Amino acid sequence: MATKKNEVATPQNAQLPAELMDEITAEQGMGYSEKSEDSMVPILAILQDNSAEVKKRHSKHIEGAEAGDMIIRSIGRVIKMGQNDPPIEVQPCGFAHMWVEWEGEPGEGAPINQYPFDSRPADAIERENSEGKMEWRMPAGTRLVDTRYHYVNFLEDDGSVMPLVVPFGGSNHTVSRQWTAQMKQFQVPGRPGVKAKSFMRTYGLRTNFNQRGEQSWFKYGVSDLGWVRDPNILQEGLQLFRAVNNHELTPETTVPEEGAQEQDDSTPI
Repeated sequence: MATKKNEVATPQNAQLPAELMDEITAEQGMGYSEKSEDSMVPILAILQDNSAEVKKRHSKHIEGAEAGDMIIRSIGRVIKMGQNDPPIEVQPCGFAHMWVEWEGEPGEGAPINQYPFDSRPADAIERENSEGKMEWRMPAGTRLVDTRYHYVNFLEDDGSVMPLVVPFGGSNHTVSRQWTAQMKQFQVPGRPGVKAKSFMRTYGLRTNFNQRGEQSWFKYGVSDLGWVRDPNILQEGLQLFRAVNNHELTPETTVPEEGAQEQDDSTPI
């Protein structure tokens, strides 16, 4: 039987000889880098009506995927977000506001570079696009797209933790700002005047349906779930917090479908 992706080709209940296991575990090194800067953080995205994974005849179609579901494209994982499905629990650990440089037009291009939002390239030019909206372009014609990144730990039902980066663009800019304002209001219990770090609380993240005229789309919704009480989860949050602050993490360069992260606040994503 063929081994599925992300499965180990070993019988489920097989036990390796103790001597071999001792030899393996005593060996120095892991065969892979344990430095956070040598791996990329998977991107979480929202499936829309025109996403490839939703279209039944598309080569990228995923059985059961629907508009409004979340997706981690790098591992082909869809997270259901139907009316009866709960939000996912996330622990926010870092934030970055960037200009992402894209080649090609929305929905067809690819990200090729990024710059801190306060350090937009000096040779960037603001001009009106074909839809009458102002946008920033580089001399070569590439676009600069305003993007907010929230780095989070995804707390799974089985107790495992997965770092993710959630890009907020388009109408999700407002959601990002509201979430940031919410995080700022908390103080460390028993320590008046000491602001709580973002990773000291967890939040429910889900998708919500929106409609404006004949246009409809899904965007994120955030709800507070309270203080983290598990020391292990706090430690996980601290580690990701430090990695983000030390610029040791690189988001995947996964292309959002149909320019989903590229619209301004007045335009549905």
